[in-house]
Amino acid sequence: MSAVAPVVEEDVETAKLEALRRDVQVAIDQYERGEYSHAEEVFARLHAKLARSSASKI
Repeated sequence: MSAVAPVVEEDVETAKLEALRRDVQVAIDQYERGEYSHAEEVFARLHAKLARSSASKI
């Protein structure tokens, strides 16, 4: 393996970390603007969607 490989892997990891930080900041900004749903509401919608999907396949 050449000496270049570790540098490339490090660049990829750095890029992934920067993308994660951007995504987290977007979520923080949305939360601070009141743009969020309570977990109970989200799971209720998911369960209803799953139930409809399962019922349509029967």
